[in-house]
Amino acid sequence: MRLGLANRITELLDPTWMLPAVGQGAIGLECREDDETSREAVRMLTDQSTWQRVLAERAMLAALGGGCLVPIGTTSTVEDGVLTIRGAVLTPDGQRRVVATHRGLADAPLAVGQELAAMLLDEGAAELLA
Repeated sequence: MRLGLANRITELLDPTWMLPAVGQGAIGLECREDDETSREAVRMLTDQSTWQRVLAERAMLAALGGGCLVPIGTTSTVEDGVLTIRGAVLTPDGQRRVVATHRGLADAPLAVGQELAAMLLDEGAAELLA
């Protein structure tokens, strides 16, 4: 729509069903570990809520044993110190899926992501990932 190509849109993806990949939209910056000047510059650019969200999403992915090619999607938000993360695991053909949402303290993003993964596994995600 921003490009003036709205007439070419054939389908709008429902964000409640179609979840993006882990960390989608976040920009990662790297610098040398021994370069304190660069490390400080990167620290100043870090958005805390984005960092918390990405950590939670990556923790969920790791706990599920997934990678870049596994049909796992997630989205997350941080509001008033609460991190909300929603995750989905699908079969490769998209016919079956397991979805769960979890909330926890934004200051504990790894735990929140791992807890969501446990919820997904309890709902049968392991079978879909096999």
